[in-house]
Amino acid sequence: METIEIGGISYYYIDTGNGASLVLLGGTIGTAKSDFSKQIDSFSADYRVIAPERRGYGHTRPPNRDYPDDFYQRDAKDMAAFIKALKLGPATVFGWSEGADVALCLGALYPETVSRLVVWGGLAEVTADDIEIFEARRDVSLWPTKVCDALTEAYGETYWKTTWWKWCDVMVRLHGQGGNVRLAPIEQISCPTMVIHGAEDTLVRTNHAVTIHNRIQGSVLKIMDGCGHSPHITHTENFHQLVRKFIND
Repeated sequence: METIEIGGISYYYIDTGNGASLVLLGGTIGTAKSDFSKQIDSFSADYRVIAPERRGYGHTRPPNRDYPDDFYQRDAKDMAAFIKALKLGPATVFGWSEGADVALCLGALYPETVSRLVVWGGLAEVTADDIEIFEARRDVSLWPTKVCDALTEAYGETYWKTTWWKWCDVMVRLHGQGGNVRLAPIEQISCPTMVIHGAEDTLVRTNHAVTIHNRIQGSVLKIMDGCGHSPHITHTENFHQLVRKFIND
């Protein structure tokens, strides 16, 4: 992995391939390889693929991960500085899960850094139904052993668990404040945008994708049947066909 220091933080990132820039923004407690290994391998044949590990995730520690109410916008500011420092922009940006909301904020607040957006698994708001889902997943002892082992290998025994609990806590806090997840004004996004969602996603409900799509004029919504929260991992070939057609048009 490579590193670059921006604002006192050493950001680790994967940088491979040649061509137009494709920036991959991952999910909560993910790493560049765990979230996007298949996309890095596939798209680096045609693009310069850059997968940064945002503050507090992967190797980009210190600082430890925290979640202020506006953490999506805070991370977007970080990533705008990252893209500018590496002279990547305007770039095609993929954002998954937490990274989807960061990518949306990036497109709204720093349009000069983004040429196209592809987002999936992001949140539009946080409702009582969402809190019920998240709280049911707070107990990491119920998670698949394979997932827990991989996270422990990447982060150690306690860091990933406490980080996940902090994420659950901020969602509870935002819900208590009315449900606004502090997205930037995504109605301002003007670049071509595709919103994807797995029809069988049990973590983030389909209504979030529909809301995001409706808020971005001219965006494209694609619901992938038979897919859960991670279609890029579980249904890679179909996912790649879908996004390649969009970004190549």
